[in-house]
Amino acid sequence: MVVISDPKAEILARLKNSGQPIVARKTFNNFRSVFSSLPLHNTDFFRKLFKEAGCHIYNQDNDFTYANSGLLMIHTKEGGTKTIYLKNQKIISFEMPVNSTWLINTKTGDILLK
Repeated sequence: MVVISDPKAEILARLKNSGQPIVARKTFNNFRSVFSSLPLHNTDFFRKLFKEAGCHIYNQDNDFTYANSGLLMIHTKEGGTKTIYLKNQKIISFEMPVNSTWLINTKTGDILLK
């Protein structure tokens, strides 16, 4: 098992039983790097890492969300009420059916395609 031994790395996660470090972050001159010796599967952990890196989080649910060129695509497997947090501080909520994909304008929050 690969474990982290760099004393300059910030430890983010350890193995439950042994306490050995398995996820760490290290800051360099122009970037920050995250290393994990095991696959990361926890979306809350990913969301926290992305937020700390300065990424905007549009969707707090575990729906597929992709933003580019002023458009936001959201695909939901389970459907239900979706709350989207736009970069301009506007918050929009709507009901999506199960297994659906919508396209949204990231500036206005208008739903462009259902």
